[in-house]
Amino acid sequence: MMSRSRINRYLDDHGAPPPPGFSILLLSMCLMTYHPDLVPPSANSLDQETLYVTTKTLFGLVQASFPPSLHLIQATMIMATYEYANGKTNDAFASIGLCARMGYAAHIDNAHPSQKMEAEEYSENEAKANTWWNILMCERTFLCETDLKHPLSTKLPRNTTSHRDDETSKERVSSTPKSETENIDAGGFACVMQATYLLDQVIKALDMTDFESRYNQLHGLDHTLQTVLAVIMDQSQGRGGIYCTAIIILLRALIIIHSHNLTYITTELNLNPESILKEKDKRLESSHAAMKTIATMVDEISTTHTSVLSLVDRIPPSFVYVIREVIKYIENAEFRVDEWDDVESRLSSSSRKFEYRWGGRQIYA
Repeated sequence: MMSRSRINRYLDDHGAPPPPGFSILLLSMCLMTYHPDLVPPSANSLDQETLYVTTKTLFGLVQASFPPSLHLIQATMIMATYEYANGKTNDAFASIGLCARMGYAAHIDNAHPSQKMEAEEYSENEAKANTWWNILMCERTFLCETDLKHPLSTKLPRNTTSHRDDETSKERVSSTPKSETENIDAGGFACVMQATYLLDQVIKALDMTDFESRYNQLHGLDHTLQTVLAVIMDQSQGRGGIYCTAIIILLRALIIIHSHNLTYITTELNLNPESILKEKDKRLESSHAAMKTIATMVDEISTTHTSVLSLVDRIPPSFVYVIREVIKYIENAEFRVDEWDDVESRLSSSSRKFEYRWGGRQIYA
């Protein structure tokens, strides 16, 4: 969403106090990265809730006094993400909706970097386009933890690959080659865009009224999601960071599909002809197998990324909701496999670490 070089350049170019929107952006970044255990001890240490209230209050003053700027929109999205990580899912969904409306007002939804632009103009449009895609991703991710029937404030563009194509074109003609890290981030961000599009399709499929049509649509999406997930995991080659975001979005979409199937298959198929009843056990078995595979993957990811508090920041806060869905599945399973007690214990410990990192009241263990 934000380029470190752009932020550093912006700081260097402003000897005087920065504009209000940029100041709120810096404060929101502090909110997102701060935790008392991750900084040197201080006699006047600041708790996260105080910092959150201060940031929200100052944001309200700036929003009321100035038109929406890119920096203010980015700050709003970061605050919404903090609320989401903190467990305030309804507040987060409301905040990301506000963020989207600010984005529309600032016309960042129409930003499209083109190789015909000068370098600075291209960089500005790229930042706007990336920010808009992050808003699209966040709104759909937050929706998963509220009510999937809530209307969204945003719509995905018809062509979800144009942003990536132009970026690739720009790289070909640019006189300054991108670093390996920047190229990895670009590839990872494209994966996030693809995952967001697929999650959006899952959400839309759930609105289909006919059960068989809905099941068939979700079944096709299930196959696509698993294929894309396998490709991205191979592409990431064990790297964390932005690839983790795409992987977790895909896992959340798969959980939505199979949780839905396990809930509705028995009820819906019992109302259908005998020929369809034969499919019930097969479909249930397929969804149980998928959930067991997801549980194994989530257990492995959580074990790797939550052993110490500092590692929690390397994985998106949305992962804690994936963990909780897997725990819920294990708790409600009719037949528990032997190792699930250990898996549930490890996942519960990881969940507590996330809660502690993001301001929860759970004991860090």
